[in-house]
Amino acid sequence: MAAAFNVGSARHLGGAHDDAEQISPRATWWEAPGIEVALTQFRTGRQAGPGLPQPVRVDTRMRADLRRRQVAARAAERAAADNLAHGGAHDRALDEAETRVLLTLLTRALEARTVVSGRLGSGAGSEGTVVMRLVPDPKGSAVRTPHGVLHLPGFSLRLVPRAGGSDG
Repeated sequence: MAAAFNVGSARHLGGAHDDAEQISPRATWWEAPGIEVALTQFRTGRQAGPGLPQPVRVDTRMRADLRRRQVAARAAERAAADNLAHGGAHDRALDEAETRVLLTLLTRALEARTVVSGRLGSGAGSEGTVVMRLVPDPKGSAVRTPHGVLHLPGFSLRLVPRAGGSDG
């Protein structure tokens, strides 16, 4: 009967009350309290949309500033890697930039290490101008950083300049 006489809910206009639990689901539309309906929906029967997408604003000054900061950060990183390659990591305290490069290299070396016959083998990691090798060593090694001493038990840390120089 609902299909024959179109006695269904009005789908062209609808909404939700702020507190839906106050209204019984058995209440008819003329017994239930009214709700606010957007003017667009009332006039056209369609939900008001957000409209056309706005074009992306291009801020060339902001992009240039971001690029300049990226280039400066990369240059500082390369200088720190160069200091590590030529000055080593032992017998001195590293600065913040050198510590960041060392931790990046250490992460790569630890990810690359191998297990042979149940023992951890060596690992290596490289960054631009320096290569770090972790070599098994019963004495281990330690590196002084601005935040304290980084202990590497069971591994000796060796930093060497990378052949070829730069990664682009």
